[in-house]
Amino acid sequence: MKIDFLQIGGRFITIALPMMFVLNLTAIPISMAETSGTASHTSETHNYNIAAQPLGEAMIEFGKQSGLQISTDTAMLANKRTAGVQGVLSIHQALDILLANTGLTYRINGTMLTLIEIDSNATKLPTVQVSATGIKSDYTTDQLNTGTGLGLSAQETPQSVSVITQQRIEDQDMRSLTDVVINATGVSAKEFDSSRHGFAARGFDIDNYQIDGVPITWDAGWSAGETQTDTSLYERVEVVRGATGLLTGAGNPSASINLVRKHADSKEFTGSVSLGVSRWNTYNATTDLSTPLNHDGSVRGRIVASYEDGESYVDFAEEKKQVFYAVLDADLTERTLLSIGASYQDNDPTASRWGGLPTWFSDGTRTDWDRSKTTAAKWSSWASTNKSYFVNLSHKFAQDWEIKLSANHFENVGDLHLLFLFGQLDRTTGLGLNPFPARYDSTREQNNIDLQLTGYFNWLGREHELILGASNSKQEHVTYSYASTGVASVGNFYNWDGSYPEPIWGARTKGIDVTTEQKGFYAATRLSLTEKLKVILGGRITDWEEVGTSNGTAVNYGDNVFTPYAGGLYDLNDMHTVYASY
Repeated sequence: MKIDFLQIGGRFITIALPMMFVLNLTAIPISMAETSGTASHTSETHNYNIAAQPLGEAMIEFGKQSGLQISTDTAMLANKRTAGVQGVLSIHQALDILLANTGLTYRINGTMLTLIEIDSNATKLPTVQVSATGIKSDYTTDQLNTGTGLGLSAQETPQSVSVITQQRIEDQDMRSLTDVVINATGVSAKEFDSSRHGFAARGFDIDNYQIDGVPITWDAGWSAGETQTDTSLYERVEVVRGATGLLTGAGNPSASINLVRKHADSKEFTGSVSLGVSRWNTYNATTDLSTPLNHDGSVRGRIVASYEDGESYVDFAEEKKQVFYAVLDADLTERTLLSIGASYQDNDPTASRWGGLPTWFSDGTRTDWDRSKTTAAKWSSWASTNKSYFVNLSHKFAQDWEIKLSANHFENVGDLHLLFLFGQLDRTTGLGLNPFPARYDSTREQNNIDLQLTGYFNWLGREHELILGASNSKQEHVTYSYASTGVASVGNFYNWDGSYPEPIWGARTKGIDVTTEQKGFYAATRLSLTEKLKVILGGRITDWEEVGTSNGTAVNYGDNVFTPYAGGLYDLNDMHTVYASY
């Protein structure tokens, strides 16, 4: 939980609050044969700093510092104390010291640590689950990569953060990226017409977003479908407000929106099918299926398919949307993961609006239209398709280091048949509007490659985190416009019924041919100066170049820019953290 922009004495500060620990009442069977103190993680070492205190509080700290989940009967810990534990030790060594003279032993299964009374005959124990970053909720996540790439929790990120999970997306029936932005804290969407929206935060336009942490450049003026991206493809959407140049490079100091793809992470067959019927004759169906593809589940697949067809409260408007996504995740070794996937979305609207209704009559008085009124013709359409292909390869080394290579290809194709009405509308006759029909073919292709190395290192007796990365992004944007003949007059707009004839389209002319390339090298580290004080330092060197012509104007920009990043966090107590960032 986070309180953003709390005003005190005329100044704004931000207070971050961690997740609250909750009780998990799931019972697990325990037998006396399982009370051995052997641990599967005996070889792992961590830097422990747990003071003498009640055993229950000490075990919560141990869960945070070791990354294990704790299972125990809370009554078992009552009136018990521990002398604590300090130093770089294995989990086995730390537990032996922590539980000395408490009458308790333990069992470790995977990441679950179960505490057991040495002389207990109990067969079932209620459990308390503790993780290093708090209990995981269906409405949040314990790891964010949008701001720094360090995989920090919302509390550990020195910027304002919002997470829209798949559960919340389903609960609120958010069907597009625009729906998510409208419901996210601190960001807004502005409607250009029926098919395009612009996003903004803190007074600046958001001119890039991310998919799995990979920056995607986009232009709201030519966003043929991006803002309508279907949410069924993604596990969650992360929003970090403020400048995020460390990972995104060139852009505005507004916010970064990171769409995190779904993956085939289940070793059992699982899935869901949903059907929906709503007003305006709207029907939709979505299926999401995951399955192992071999006997041990080391190779897994997942498919998502969605279809929607509906009308609108706006006259003549209809919308058809088809979505398909497939991903293959394979454990090449115990430490190496390969992911290959592709997505496809087709938007096929009818009677797309381009521009809005007249606000004023020619005599200066205000117009007052029915909410169903439109300037669109029945043939007008902002049709688009979006495709993406990706390959991710990650390998975990010993000592908690991981390297990840990501390659992405994105395609956006727009087939635009549009009609814009402009002029001064006569209040009495309904005359005065003029037509501007237009047809455009728009294609944008982008290739991205990103290499990251992340891990932990010990310095001055404490554990710290580091990320090193390099990225390259290249986008080609080409747009053609068509000449038109046989353009009819609008006539009396009061009688507009959408039957305005489509003109005859002639030869096409290239209007935009621009290639944009961005290269970047970045690094960041989180230093644990004390148990309560953390500092994040980083920077990025970016080279950005745009070459080509846009409507006859030549463009050619190149630069090498250093982007610094700095943040500090101080835990006032277990429930309150203050931070500042630059």
